Amino acid sequence: MGCGAEIVVLGGRTFAASHEMLFNMIERGDVTGLRIDHIDGLWNPRAYLENVQRHFGGAADDPTSRPLYLLVEKILGADEWLPEDWPVHGTTGYEFGADVTGLFIESANE
Repeated sequence: MGCGAEIVVLGGRTFAASHEMLFNMIERGDVTGLRIDHIDGLWNPRAYLENVQRHFGGAADDPTSRPLYLLVEKILGADEWLPEDWPVHGTTGYEFGADVTGLFIESANE
């Protein structure tokens, strides 16, 4: 039987404590960017991303303020776009991978 746990880390002490080691690594220069997997599993993805960027000097009211290189793992549908108000640099690129794979597939066989 499996079990799971949830930690609400949108802000405050829990956010700081759960990210302390990671943020120290970034501040030392050991890590230069982050990939956030399963972003859609968060209750409020934008608020989480804003808190991460704010820790490194990002402006909460400016979605273009992105001091930390941040990618999200989000597989976008054909008619779906990454939310413009997310303070990220892009996705992990699954869409590009799918397009490249399509070059090697005979469209008549789809």
